[in-house]
Amino acid sequence: MVVRKILPTERDFHILEFLWRWKLVTSSALIARFFPDKEIHTAYRRLWTLRRAGYTTLVSLAGERRFAWALTSKGFQLLLPLLPAMKDVGFKAEAPDHDFIASAVHLGGWLNSIPPAAGLFSEQELRRLDPEHYPAWVPRTQLRRPDGYWRVPMGNAAVTIALEVELSRKKASHYEILADFYESQESIYRVVWVVKTQDQIRNIAAAMRRRIQSRALLHCFLWLSDYLDTGWNTTFRAGYERGRTLGALLFNCPTTPPQHVVGHRLLDTRIMPRESVVCAAGSQSLGRYRPGYSPSRPVLPTSAIEKESL
Repeated sequence: MVVRKILPTERDFHILEFLWRWKLVTSSALIARFFPDKEIHTAYRRLWTLRRAGYTTLVSLAGERRFAWALTSKGFQLLLPLLPAMKDVGFKAEAPDHDFIASAVHLGGWLNSIPPAAGLFSEQELRRLDPEHYPAWVPRTQLRRPDGYWRVPMGNAAVTIALEVELSRKKASHYEILADFYESQESIYRVVWVVKTQDQIRNIAAAMRRRIQSRALLHCFLWLSDYLDTGWNTTFRAGYERGRTLGALLFNCPTTPPQHVVGHRLLDTRIMPRESVVCAAGSQSLGRYRPGYSPSRPVLPTSAIEKESL
């Protein structure tokens, strides 16, 4: 069999750069962002072509048959000349399940486009780039690296919001250190926490109160299980934003169903999405990331995927 050399297109480079920035991205999200006018099968075949060329790979996530796309060393080397100068050269997701959730929450309803005057700065950029090259709205410090920052227009100005995805319990002293860090960063308007349990909310909030008293309410909490169901329409359970949705905070207005649908594409971990991400009945997402959750439709086995891509 003759193997043709894959010549990356401009769109391919954009896909590789996107994977570098966000580490792990689902097929559904890549198709929605980079192939909006293409048939799903056509778009998916190009993703698989990049994999066969060695530029990307599929990473297995927690749960049964959950996958997301990531860069390979070959893809990173191809992309490297186009990236900003780095203080820490690299690309890999060292904690895949944590990094997957963090990117899904961070991008959310802004997967396809970012509102005017808004901004995103990922954990990958915080880690790899020199603080001198951070945008002016991102704190230029190495004392703490959250899971990303949002820039959100608010009135005639804009505010910076930090993201913290906390999937495991840590000592109270750890959170007290974080309380001191965020207290020292006057430019940070809110800290959005994504946690797994009510106990985590109590423990983190108590540690914050011990250190910064009433200003602990700047730290606002979402349950991961809620987020997996409703995305940016998830309601905060504690903090100044309690009772308000994440989308309302980030848009400074109520979210709408299209943003809810777009965000769920980041959680649709089927290798090849074959139908709408959201069912017509009940807005129930298909194949979304959830440890132990079985897809409503099976993903194709690798052998079948390779046959479809020839």
